[in-house]
Formats: sequence, C-alpha cells, structure tokens
Amino acid sequence: DELNEAASLIERADQELPVPVAQGIFALLHLARGRVHLRLRNYDAARQEVEAAANAVADYGPVNPAAFPWRSLAGEIAHFSGDHERARSLIDDEVALAQLFDVPIGLGIALRRRAITETGDQALDTLQQAVAALEGTEARLELARTHAALGSALRRAGQRVSARSHLQKGLDLAHRGGATVVETQLRDELMAAVYRELHQRAAARLRREREGHTLQPTALVHEAYLRLID
Repeated sequence: DELNEAASLIERADQELPVPVAQGIFALLHLARGRVHLRLRNYDAARQEVEAAANAVADYGPVNPAAFPWRSLAGEIAHFSGDHERARSLIDDEVALAQLFDVPIGLGIALRRRAITETGDQALDTLQQAVAALEGTEARLELARTHAALGSALRRAGQRVSARSHLQKGLDLAHRGGATVVETQLRDELMAAVYRELHQRAAARLRREREGHTLQPTALVHEAYLRLID
C-alpha cells in the first residue's frame, strides 16, 4: 500500500540521494522516517528516527516548530508507546515554542497532537483551538487532518451533526488538495457519522412500501450516502 511504498522510498534515500552538507537535511529525513514508522505502528523504530532527528539539530538551539515539529511527533510516539507523562511534556514544550515563535501552523499541529493525549471535553476544546489556529493559514492539508480529528471526536461523543460539518469540511479540503489517503479516511468517518440516521430513515421509508418489495435498508443507505458525498 501507499505507506509501505513510502517507507521503501525513504529507506532508499541514503543510497540514492547525494550526501547533504547541512545536518538539517538529515534531520528532515529522519523525521519523515519517523512519521512513516508511526503510521505503520513501528513505535520503537519511529522513536529512534525522531531521536536521531532531534540530535541532528541539537546544536541549533530551539528550532521553529513550524519547520521542524519533532517534539510533538515524539510525544505522539511516546503516547502510543505507553509513556503518557513524557508524551504530554514533549507536546506541551512544542505548544509553548509555537506560541513563542508565533507560528499558527506549528501551533495547530502541536494542539492536534496534544488532543491525542486527552479525552472528553478537554480533547474537543483542544481540537477546536487547533482548527482555529490553522484556519487562517495556507496549511490546507493540516487543516483537513484537524477537521477530521475533531469530526471523529465529536462523532464518538455523540455530537453527530457537528461531526458531519467538520468531516465534510475536511473531506472538501482533502479532495481539492489531492490527499487521497486523508480523503479516504474522511469518507469512512463520514459514513460512520451518518450511517445510523440514514439506516433509520431507510427502514421507515421501506415500512411504507408495498408488501413483497425486495429493497433492503442497507442498499438505500449506501445509495443515499453516495449521493451525499458526491
């Protein structure tokens, strides 16, 4: 799939790309590898890559998180590895740096990752802050991801109307940006958000149909859903 293909391409980078002079280039390569390993749930490998990225820029002092958001990525990896205290500490440090540098893109990404470590209303509030931080920027893919995260959290909280709004906004951004993986994830989330309501409406409609019909609620749900997202 696309993730495994990305992992393969990045692993070949050392052999196929010229050796960069700046340590920052090495750091970005390690950061990209860390992201891929995280998505593949290879948490130990992800942690090692992000640590290598951090070491590569250690002599630069505090680095603008808009360009190099290694702390929040390391925090996300720590969270999924079970080290929740370290996760929150790393992400909080990046939120503070983003505020210090006054970079809304970096702040939005860090806040979205902070919400992973939170639950309930606290996570919803953090995600809403992340959306607000990103809305005035050109980071449309990050905004799509953040709408997706907020929509998914709202759906799990039972706030389906609000969830659909954010998921639809994220889907539109992802589609216009050609982000096929994010778009697919958003379509799945949107289906989950509307499925119950559509199924209830389909069942009610079929109860009014003549006896002996062969229609099924599930078929009507899928037809209605395809029209909804077209």
